[in-house]
Amino acid sequence: MQALEPSPAVQRGGGGQNDIRVPDMQGTVSIQRSGGEGGDAATERFLAGYRSAGGPALYDAHLVNDVLPCEGNDPEIEVAWYDHFTIPYRNGYISPAQFSPDSWATAALHTGLSDPTDVNTVGANTGWWIKALEAEGSHPGGSGGWSVCWWRGVVP
Repeated sequence: MQALEPSPAVQRGGGGQNDIRVPDMQGTVSIQRSGGEGGDAATERFLAGYRSAGGPALYDAHLVNDVLPCEGNDPEIEVAWYDHFTIPYRNGYISPAQFSPDSWATAALHTGLSDPTDVNTVGANTGWWIKALEAEGSHPGGSGGWSVCWWRGVVP
């Protein structure tokens, strides 16, 4: 995902009062959620956050059935998107929704939620991001969104 022209206040190292701190891109923190919340519970929490941020209901099933499994699964360790959160996701992206650091900071500034290890937060920031893309005339499957994984599965 690419950033939607973030304001200087959300840039790392910016001096604004509303700075959102993004995870340190040098280290990796892995949180395993084994034995805890399963796929159904995680999906419901993701969608609750997504809907609370105004994410279009049209994309609910597509996001949890196609986009997030494509973006967030880790085949190297055979763990599904809802069971494994890594900061950064070993590729410089944040959360199972694979936000770039600037995109995550922009969404977090608007939602007030910045914890990429929280399923509800990931849902809220995803919902806000999709709404922002559409407001500027872009598509969630375009270069500012999920340009590969959006086109997997059943696309609404």
